[in-house]
This record gives sequence, C-alpha cells and structure tokens, in this order.
Amino acid sequence: MHPIDHFGQRLVARQHELEHLLHAWHVAGVERGFELRENGIRTGIRVSPLAHAGVYVPGSTAAYPSSVLMNVLPAKVAGVAEITVTTPPSPGGVRPEVLLAARLAGAAAAAQVASKAAAMR
Repeated sequence: MHPIDHFGQRLVARQHELEHLLHAWHVAGVERGFELRENGIRTGIRVSPLAHAGVYVPGSTAAYPSSVLMNVLPAKVAGVAEITVTTPPSPGGVRPEVLLAARLAGAAAAAQVASKAAAMR
C-alpha cells in the first residue's frame, strides 16, 4: 500500500501545506556564501551541499512526521542530492506517517534501524 493511501485527503492536504511552509522558510534562510578580495588576498565562504545525507527520526512507540519534514527539507533546500530517513523498528514496519512525510519532503528512501542494545531488549 502506498503511504498516502493510508490517510484521508484532509490529512494529506495538511501535510502538503506544512511541507510548503517549511520549505519556504528554509529557502529564505539559505546561506549563499561570499568572496572578498582586498589587497591581493581572496577570502570567503563557499557553501556546497553533500551528495548524500542520513536523517534519524525517533519513533519506536510513536510517529513523528514533523521530525522528518524539519530535517529533510533543510537538506533538500541546501542541495543534498540523496537523503535517507532512518527510524527505529515499530510493529508493521516504518510508520505510514513517517513514509508520507518522507515522500512529501523528497527523501530517497526510508529504513528501519536498531542498535545492538535495542535489539537485545
């Protein structure tokens, strides 16, 4: 089942609205870098995105789609090419709310991960 099919259209519309607002906010705050030349000396800051990034979203007992949006969107706006969302195991796989937010935010993949200590509980 596609993650969006799990929810009503009203919830999906609200997630889209939140994604749009957060995206616009992060676009407004993007650092562009700069270069200064003075007395033959060139200095500045170069801002360049990573090719890949991982985002951890807590949630073994609850879903936190807002954490997905608040972490994936700044990376997308910064130009990160591929973002993977990781989240702790929960019954039934990655929570649909997390999958929906990951899809809306533009994450390339979502996966469940656990530490050795968590797996031993």
